[in-house]
Amino acid sequence: MSKSFRLFLCLGLVLSQGIMGVMVSAKTTSSKKVESTSSSSLLSGTDSSIDANTDQSQGTKNSMELTTTSTLNSTLSTKTTPTQENESAKLDKKNKELDPKTTNLIEGTDIDARFATLLRTDSTVQSQGNNWSGFGKDKDQLTIADMSSLTKITVTNKNLDSLKGIKYAEQLTDLSCQFNNLTNLDFSQNRMLETLSCSGNRLTDLDITQNTYLRNLDCSSNQLTTLDVSQNTRLHLLDCSYNQLTVLDVTNNVDLAILVCLSNQLTVLDVSSQNTNLFSIDCSYNELSDITNLNNLTNLQTFDASEQTISIPVPTISNSNQASVDILKTTAHRGLTPSNISIDPSPSFSTNGDQIMLSSVTRESMINKSIRFSYAPQDLIEGSTTGTKSFSGTINFFEVSNLTSDLKPNLKKVYSGDKVEWTWEIINTSSKQASNIYSELNLPVGLIIDQNSIIKNGNVATINDLNGTNNLGALDSNQTIKFTFETIVSGNSGEWLELNGKVNWEDHGARFVTSSNQVKIIDDEQKDKAEETDELEILSVPQSFKYGILNKSNVEQIIHLNTNNYQTNTSVVTDGFYTRMRDERPSLSGWKLTAQLSDFKDVTNSTVLTNSGIALKMENMKIESIKNRDSPQESIDQNPTGTPSTVSTNETLISGQAAKTLINAQANEGHGTWQLRIPFDKVSLTVPANTGEINKNYTATLTWSLDDTP
Repeated sequence: MSKSFRLFLCLGLVLSQGIMGVMVSAKTTSSKKVESTSSSSLLSGTDSSIDANTDQSQGTKNSMELTTTSTLNSTLSTKTTPTQENESAKLDKKNKELDPKTTNLIEGTDIDARFATLLRTDSTVQSQGNNWSGFGKDKDQLTIADMSSLTKITVTNKNLDSLKGIKYAEQLTDLSCQFNNLTNLDFSQNRMLETLSCSGNRLTDLDITQNTYLRNLDCSSNQLTTLDVSQNTRLHLLDCSYNQLTVLDVTNNVDLAILVCLSNQLTVLDVSSQNTNLFSIDCSYNELSDITNLNNLTNLQTFDASEQTISIPVPTISNSNQASVDILKTTAHRGLTPSNISIDPSPSFSTNGDQIMLSSVTRESMINKSIRFSYAPQDLIEGSTTGTKSFSGTINFFEVSNLTSDLKPNLKKVYSGDKVEWTWEIINTSSKQASNIYSELNLPVGLIIDQNSIIKNGNVATINDLNGTNNLGALDSNQTIKFTFETIVSGNSGEWLELNGKVNWEDHGARFVTSSNQVKIIDDEQKDKAEETDELEILSVPQSFKYGILNKSNVEQIIHLNTNNYQTNTSVVTDGFYTRMRDERPSLSGWKLTAQLSDFKDVTNSTVLTNSGIALKMENMKIESIKNRDSPQESIDQNPTGTPSTVSTNETLISGQAAKTLINAQANEGHGTWQLRIPFDKVSLTVPANTGEINKNYTATLTWSLDDTP
């Protein structure tokens, strides 16, 4: 089998000047194009005469109550004059203004009835017991003075729905109200509060910004979604576990020693180097992936970050069915062990620091499936050098809409000044809709888009569809947005121009995918194959050998190339010409490169210079190996190993004679991409004396052949 490029050499004679013109040029046919494409009243209702009777009474509480009732009955049944009523009201107002703390608290209005009853009747719920001034009083007889004298209240598991009236306990330092049915608490007037235990309730909000003396706070087992402790700088212990917190900032709590925040929805552990007094942290059962904030907390003897539950989208799956999970963060980047929970079939695992690599997976096999991770405690250097440490959990993979972006040129190798047609396909490959789609091209210097060429799904589009301005809408499963457009290429030979495309959309937050492709500006004096089609083929040959015009002579002439004829986008003058070929067959059976120069004939084929003896000589040729072919990383090894057995250094091709072998690669040789380098100043044409006829232009064909048999 033979793979060939044909090179035409043209010989011209001009009779009127007595000279013969000789030039060599190439003509090849291009291969087909490929398209790739988010105030209660404090008044009790009794008048001033009741207060006076109560204050003056020296009897028992029963007699006080009887006196009050009697006075009420008397007041209601006695007809008084307007003057008497006014005087009574004035006296009542004056007495209350003199000592408002003597005001009775009406149960159900000023203070929660059940809360008040507990205070009045159960000596165990407050620290003063039977000695408290309010203990033993009847309904509605508690006063502000009674409440303000309280320093400690314990009403744990008392089936309370409200602590209304707690604000009157202005001297309160310790409150325990766990395991009730409380949905709201107001401690804005309890400025002396130091210990607060309100766990086991139904609180959705807790405002403690006014309680700056607070040292111990247990608000666990509620329904809190936020907790602001920024003003509680004296906090020593904080237990906010079993809530619904997504954020917890304790960076201001420099005295904090014990932090218990397990079983929340925390994604970030917001501590800082200022929290140097932290001794113990339990942040287990959250959604933490990064524990590096615990580094340098040298007093931290215990931290438990076990059983985290982290949910992330299914990662990108490579063409080789590999995926990586790069969300875990530790300071030492070591000690990680991953394992499978539910991916079927089970993947293979490897790690690189905190990164987990999975092999033998597909997108479908990972949707709604999980893996587990754990770190060896001895490899965690966060906190102190001693103590107990743990970091482990589950990573769940959920499906989000997945868009693919494929950006392809119709030509990979072009000349400066050519047009390239691009196809950009954006496809929703998932079962979920992707919305608010934007596409944005980033064009390099050397690619200019023809704005009149932009087509979207068969319709005329604008540049705003490609620069991230226009919202392209939504894509349902398997739907496609297809753009086509043209760019004009400019630049230097050998330059790679990379076009980048980015697609942004929304699904569980902002998402994006990128794609890119490149075109290479080829040398004007090299003819490249438009597309690669075979495993064994010639990829590039010299475009032309330009010798200019010469005098017809009765003696033999040797003509060399003139640099003045190579002033366009080319590097052949300095680098030389080359013929490039590749062998990527698995058989490794060898190959052979030959070249043959045909007889010269005039352009009308009327005259053939048979046996003319015209010779094309190529000297100092050498073979080179090409690495990373047709990519920006392409490199040339000028002194390769493992070269084919036979490489001609010098060769002369006589017109009309048989082909000559330039390279011969035996079996197991010549695999990969190679090129035969031909120095510019070592390509000469020998023209025998008196060759050709006057007023004739001649052409010859130089055929490069790559055969699969050495």
